[in-house]
Amino acid sequence: MRQGRTKPVRLAPTYIVGLVDGEGCFSVRYNNSQRRRAKVDMGFSVKIRAVDRIVLVRLLEYFKCGGIYIQNDRRPKHALCYRYEVNGKDNLKNVIIPFFKRYPFQTVTKQQDFKLFSQILDLVDKKQHLTDQGLEKIEQLRSKMHLGSPAAGNPLVRSSQEAGSRRSKHRPDRGRDIASMITIRPSSQERR
Repeated sequence: MRQGRTKPVRLAPTYIVGLVDGEGCFSVRYNNSQRRRAKVDMGFSVKIRAVDRIVLVRLLEYFKCGGIYIQNDRRPKHALCYRYEVNGKDNLKNVIIPFFKRYPFQTVTKQQDFKLFSQILDLVDKKQHLTDQGLEKIEQLRSKMHLGSPAAGNPLVRSSQEAGSRRSKHRPDRGRDIASMITIRPSSQERR
């Protein structure tokens, strides 16, 4: 067997989509501090266990932007994790958004978050976040992100008022079959 240098492994776009579909996040943070002008911070991240950190290094090599950070989590029974993160309007607009437009997500929830994230980034790019109306529109879109929230329209998640307790709002009704709660509609492409 011949020994020598091995080629670095480059991640396939389909692998990246699957990884981000399961472990990735598009986030929008809104700061409405009285001390400073309102600000919208946007980011894309993927968090995985420390033993798999090499995958994040390969993501960094693939996208050629962002950084890798340790994820401090002191909760019991949580493993040490690292996070690949891309912030900054230019990197999000010119690298991340075009990639996921070219290679779309498979899950409906990530498709929805990505669509909303892209719309918010477009508003920020047009400096709409500097107006009260723009901030209101951004907040409306942001409230629909992450389908795990009642505001996003997830029928499996009830508001804390409906649920009566924090614990129960994340569980579907026990007496109902989960399949009866899900409506599958054909996509516009399938209807053609």
